Amino acid sequence: SNAITMRVHERGAGITMACGTGACASAWAAVQWGLVSAKANDVIVHMDGGDVRVRVNEPAPGRVTLIGPSEHLLTTTAVLHA
Repeated sequence: SNAITMRVHERGAGITMACGTGACASAWAAVQWGLVSAKANDVIVHMDGGDVRVRVNEPAPGRVTLIGPSEHLLTTTAVLHA
């Protein structure tokens, strides 16, 4: 199987639903460490917030592409004081 499961913990926030950067890093590491097939083009990453696909065998070494749905969650304004 070319799928992995990850859970995201962010300092100050605790367990979160997902992390695209973490998914890409985990998929790449899984291929490098032989946890999934090195011949697989895509690794499915299961997270609490849903699944994404990470393409790890890009033409450039070490390059990955995150493939999955996106959803707008929040619009806000922040006031910054100098």
